[in-house]
Amino acid sequence: MVFNDNVVPEFVLSNLEGRYDELRKMSSGDGARGGLNKQLIGDIVISYPSKAEQALIGSFFTKIDKSIALHKQKIDLLKKYKRGIFQDVFKKINTNEILIDDVVDEYCEKTSKSNEYPILSSTMSGITLQNEYFGKQTASQDTIGYKIVPYGFMTYRSMSDTGLFRFNLQKIVEKGIVSPAYPVFKIKDEYNTLFIEYFLNETNYVKKQIRVLKEGGTRFALSFSKFRNLTINLPSKKEQDYIATLIDYFDNLIAQETLKLNYLRIYKKGLLQKMFI
Repeated sequence: MVFNDNVVPEFVLSNLEGRYDELRKMSSGDGARGGLNKQLIGDIVISYPSKAEQALIGSFFTKIDKSIALHKQKIDLLKKYKRGIFQDVFKKINTNEILIDDVVDEYCEKTSKSNEYPILSSTMSGITLQNEYFGKQTASQDTIGYKIVPYGFMTYRSMSDTGLFRFNLQKIVEKGIVSPAYPVFKIKDEYNTLFIEYFLNETNYVKKQIRVLKEGGTRFALSFSKFRNLTINLPSKKEQDYIATLIDYFDNLIAQETLKLNYLRIYKKGLLQKMFI
């Protein structure tokens, strides 16, 4: 994109970013697949102040973008450091191979009426309220027979398009519900739940087993009966508790940085809407 001498590129880019919904409508057009071509972009009308004011505005949003990028980088580094700490500590302790079936208890309580509890989505990034994740409720209005997931229990989506599965600990509501197809289980009291969650999700030891056990062609399935046949390497309960404390420490740091990142994104979006819409 070439700019003439009357405009500041950073200002123009901020202007276009603030008009995302408008550009999205333009790109959708009448066809099933959309896109912004040179002609459409050339027809966009931009009102702009003096060049000095453009420079100030462009510089301001550039600083916000840099701050957003730094927070994202910090979150990535914390996740890598957390993984490294776990691997380093885990190498130094003695473990025993244990069948998952000896570690978990299946939980099969179901709802007896609709809208009894909030609907949850178990995703690759964790558990969230469905209406927050999708911006609306996508499940059937009839939620009778949905599985209940109490606080501190775990669940996972048993179907996957990629062959990857995420085992999520429910820590957001006292009781929530998921589709009847989702397995729900509790970690037995003699094991540390946070440690087990991390081990299931982050170790190649488990991922290799899942690649063998999963079923299906274009979509992959991991039934609870197959899941129970996984094995994990566990240290003593005392060592599990110690490692879980480290995991929790880094999770809190990551959560704080994520909160700051989300605030910056919302702040930027609000400013763009006020300034350019």
